[in-house]
Amino acid sequence: MTKRYVQGLIQVASDAQCVDQLEQELGFVDNVFTQNPNLLALLSRPTVSRPRKKELINAVLGANLSPVLRRFLDYVVDKKRENILSHLYEQYKKEADELRGIVRAQVRSATALSSQQQERLAHALEGVLGKRVACTCETDRALLGGLQVVIGTYIIDGTVIGRLSRLHKHLLEQSSPVQTVA
Repeated sequence: MTKRYVQGLIQVASDAQCVDQLEQELGFVDNVFTQNPNLLALLSRPTVSRPRKKELINAVLGANLSPVLRRFLDYVVDKKRENILSHLYEQYKKEADELRGIVRAQVRSATALSSQQQERLAHALEGVLGKRVACTCETDRALLGGLQVVIGTYIIDGTVIGRLSRLHKHLLEQSSPVQTVA
């Protein structure tokens, strides 16, 4: 449901050439909702009238929002879709990245990667994917060695643990039952 609404918003933002601005504004909105869960709960209550919900949004966020985003949030309230408010920012970032031709990769490595290594990895992934790649790197000593790259639902596992696991699975599949000779 959120995706449909965000796709409409992205189209309007693209036409108005304010994709980046709306992303920042939605980040602010998401931050306000995260820090004030009671506000989000209040907006989700069916007993609170739609005009009152719009007043609350404008009172809390109004000065920091562009007219485009203000109208969009009013539309969400009018359509009784307040439940998507907490998901707007994440979905918008995904759609904006897609519009820009950017793919986000989560990289886990056993040791910290230098900036040169990160750049080489991003460049290699860009060559394979044909899109710009933005990497977020984290260190996980439990991997023992190598690295793991997660892009959407795809996982590239070059870790020592991953390789050992695949080797173990392969050996189990290839081994035949041992027969004893009496």
